[in-house]
Amino acid sequence: MEAVTRSPRRRPTIYGLALAAVAVVALATGASIASARSQETTIKVLAQSNGQGNPQLQAIFDRFQQLNPDIKIDATYLPIGTTYANTLRTQLQGGNGPDVFYVTAGSGGLQSVLPLAKAGYVADLARRPWVKTLPLAPANKPFFWRRGKLTALPFAVVPVGVMYHIDVLADLGIQVPKTTSQFLAACRTAKAKGKYFLNLAGASAQNASLFATVLATSHVLAKDPGWNLKRITGKTTFAGTPEWRRTLQRIVDMKDAGCFPPGAEANDNIPATPGFVTGQVVSWTLPSSIIGLLKSFNKEAKYNFFAMPGETAADTRVNASPTDAFAVWSKTTNKAAAFKLIDYMATPAATGRYANLTGAVSPYQAATGKHIIYELRGLGGFLKVNSKVFPLMNLSWPNPAVVETLGKDVQGLLTGQKTVAQTLADLDAAWGT
Repeated sequence: MEAVTRSPRRRPTIYGLALAAVAVVALATGASIASARSQETTIKVLAQSNGQGNPQLQAIFDRFQQLNPDIKIDATYLPIGTTYANTLRTQLQGGNGPDVFYVTAGSGGLQSVLPLAKAGYVADLARRPWVKTLPLAPANKPFFWRRGKLTALPFAVVPVGVMYHIDVLADLGIQVPKTTSQFLAACRTAKAKGKYFLNLAGASAQNASLFATVLATSHVLAKDPGWNLKRITGKTTFAGTPEWRRTLQRIVDMKDAGCFPPGAEANDNIPATPGFVTGQVVSWTLPSSIIGLLKSFNKEAKYNFFAMPGETAADTRVNASPTDAFAVWSKTTNKAAAFKLIDYMATPAATGRYANLTGAVSPYQAATGKHIIYELRGLGGFLKVNSKVFPLMNLSWPNPAVVETLGKDVQGLLTGQKTVAQTLADLDAAWGT
């Protein structure tokens, strides 16, 4: 009987112990979750928008976060050009810079990395583990290295050429032009049949400048591959270079031949896009990294690229350079996490995936020539020949003012408000700004 009467008094003790154990586990779990949350690092990234954010780059970030759940990426995407450059500079100058940010190679653009490095805004990446294995052509190293320091990760090699509709070109009975005269003839034929041959978002100085420098590659650099160095060392000028005069005259010739749709000088990327994706405009001078976005607008369209021709087929050159790059802010308080992101982005898996999503070529693909996307096959013959491949000319220009001046004066050439001679003089004046 005593055993029976003592039994009820033991049960609350057992239940209490059980509840206490559950409480301890719950508290421990809660503490663990709180601890995990407190250890999570958020790194801010500022990057370029391609019109709809940047889902291709975001896919790389999402994969990184899956592999590193303790690091959260807070990414902001802004239109490339003055909006992006001014925002980045304001944040850096104000001491509130992003941990990781998009840059372009060299010194000639608004968001070029070398001026930012000179100002002390970027961390040195020279000792990262991928530096010795990431392929970077010797000609491109000066665009990223400064005084023994690596200023940014070259993330994508971007060929720039003339993207065109395969089917539309065939329907018009036009062959891919291989000379300037054939190009002008294609413009006249397309216009006679109710279409325009070449798109141009001329309202953006950077777009207009890109078009002009691509054209100049097959005119200026085809005749003098060392022209940029001569201009930098003061051994030549824009006005003193007949090939630059011819390049700018060809822009006027294209306007007179009806190459561009009406109002091209006043169009920006967004209003210029519908005419191209619907096939009303046959081609557009673009970086290959835009392929993914344009294909998303018209999934039925079939695209290819050709190189902007020179006066002769032998003069034709193609631009391909590591333009897309990422730097780490020198004053970031999240340096370990920022470096971890950069290290992941430097892997063949990340660069290769980004290249396939965007139409770019990864540094590894550029070095081997393998696994290049279908749409770039029209440039394949050029990309294999080192003497026919050049980085964009403006990457080594001393300041963004030259690029801005070229773009604005191209607008003037299209409207008749500038002459070729005035443009050459403006470029030389901007060089010393």
